[in-house]
Amino acid sequence: MKDYPVIVSNVFTFGMLEPGQGANIVSQPVSADEVRNVLNNVPWVSAIGHKEVADIATEQLGTPIPFHRSTVKLEPGRHVLYLCQYYGPRLPEGCAKLPEGATLAWRRVTVIVDEEP
Repeated sequence: MKDYPVIVSNVFTFGMLEPGQGANIVSQPVSADEVRNVLNNVPWVSAIGHKEVADIATEQLGTPIPFHRSTVKLEPGRHVLYLCQYYGPRLPEGCAKLPEGATLAWRRVTVIVDEEP
């Protein structure tokens, strides 16, 4: 992941930070258009760990988003995480589109090192 400044994932966890690292997490809602534009213009990698979510994100963005379960470490000032957040009932296995009432929202997550001890 180090070689890619942009990571697309369906999850954000504190395990993406170094142990003991203090940081401020900035999370901003963004449009699918912004995500599509970024992915078409900078190196990026997928860390979407659910095939169904990767398929739905691909459909929504019109850009292939591969299923790629991996460990992510976010380096402050280096990485931007585009979070593909699913809201709705549990997706059935093999689901290729969102169930009624479900949504897929995008967030841009950045990490800023906390200078305070």
